[in-house]
Amino acid sequence: MNDFAAGLSPEGARITNKGNFLKAWDPVKQEARWTVDYQGGFTGGVLATGGNLVFVGSNDKLAAYSADKGEKVWESTLAPGVATPISYQLDGKQYIAVLAGRGGNAAPGRVYTFVLDGSTPMPAAAKPQAK
Repeated sequence: MNDFAAGLSPEGARITNKGNFLKAWDPVKQEARWTVDYQGGFTGGVLATGGNLVFVGSNDKLAAYSADKGEKVWESTLAPGVATPISYQLDGKQYIAVLAGRGGNAAPGRVYTFVLDGSTPMPAAAKPQAK
C-alpha cells in the first residue's frame, strides 16, 4: 500500500515523525543518528561534504551542521527560497554556492558563494529596477 497521506511508506512502515526535519540515518543500524526539527519548511535539498558537514536551506537561511552529531556550526541569512547548495574546489579552496530568491521584486534570485575562512563581507543585494 503506497498511501503517504495516511502516514505509510511504500514498504508499509509507519511514519512516526511527521513535520519538517533533517534526519541523519545510519543504514547499518537502521536508526536515526540525529534529527533537527524546523519551523516552516525546507526549500532545497541537502549537501553532505567529505569534511563532516551537512548543508541545508530552510526558508531564508543556509545552515551547516556537523554530520556526525547534527550540531549547527554555521548559518547565514539569504533571500527567501534557498535552493540545493553545491560544493566545488578552485585553486585549492573549497566553496559552497547556492541560489536563493523566488524571483520578482520581492525576492529576486541571487547566487551566494561562501569559502572556508572567508572574511569578505557579503555585498548588499542590488535593488530591482523599475520597468
